[in-house]
Amino acid sequence: MGFYGQAWGTCLIEMPGPIGYSMTVRCLQLGPDLCSCLRPRAPVFGGMRWVLGCAVVYLAGLVVQPVLLAQELTPERDPTIPIVVGSSNEFYPYSYVEGSGPLKGFSIDVAEAVARAVKLQIRWRAIDSDKLEGAMLSGDLDALSFWSETKERRAIVDFSVPVVRLETVVVVRKDEKVIRSAADLKGHRVAVGSKGTISELYAIEQQPDAVRIYSKNTEEFLQLLSVGDCDAAVMSRLTAVSRIERYGIKNVRVLEGVRGYDVRYCMAARKGDALLLARFNEGLAIIHRTGEYEDIY
Repeated sequence: MGFYGQAWGTCLIEMPGPIGYSMTVRCLQLGPDLCSCLRPRAPVFGGMRWVLGCAVVYLAGLVVQPVLLAQELTPERDPTIPIVVGSSNEFYPYSYVEGSGPLKGFSIDVAEAVARAVKLQIRWRAIDSDKLEGAMLSGDLDALSFWSETKERRAIVDFSVPVVRLETVVVVRKDEKVIRSAADLKGHRVAVGSKGTISELYAIEQQPDAVRIYSKNTEEFLQLLSVGDCDAAVMSRLTAVSRIERYGIKNVRVLEGVRGYDVRYCMAARKGDALLLARFNEGLAIIHRTGEYEDIY
């Protein structure tokens, strides 16, 4: 059957293709309904339909062939060469260093499991949290093991499927009488961590009248909250609970969650490194399937 149930015949024709290639294509003479769609008010004769059919196929080749050639010419990553993966040296319990020891934590274990699943080799680099973005932009790193996904960051790296998704909450001191929910943050000093985080985004979009307090890491702004240098903190629930326990901060408590601002922590590859991104996603799927992810979590 042809277009709209009418075929006007086909033929084979060889014509010069883009970038010095020749193409042998099957040309379909267009039926009257399709031609009338192309030019509804102009009469189209049989010969014209044949020409239009050839033109459509030829133009399709001009568009598709360079794309296919580019894909064929994209160099594949050599799996025997280790990838340089950066991770925070101060982001407990996900990625941290104790003394002069190696990186450890949840995201490190997940990334190592992913690498084993897809036969990647990793060379780790411990970096301050506020320097991760610069290291990716400069090309010092091939990837990050654990970075929160935001619209702004998607412009500079490619994110994997989420490694974990966490609820964002408000944290206050136990003796706080005014701030009983997120709705009470207006006009108060709110710690949001470093720039570019979901906590900052929430404060900008939902609490524009709050005074944003920035800090190097979550440990620092929990300490600011504890001693009274800010009135509240916005962070993920798991991070808050883990840090409060680890550092023995006794005078703060977690309030309600913030809807619509969950933190999606992902692995991240340099922009355009489609192969590495595919390996990350494949590896994450494998360790979920085998149950290794649940063992780590």
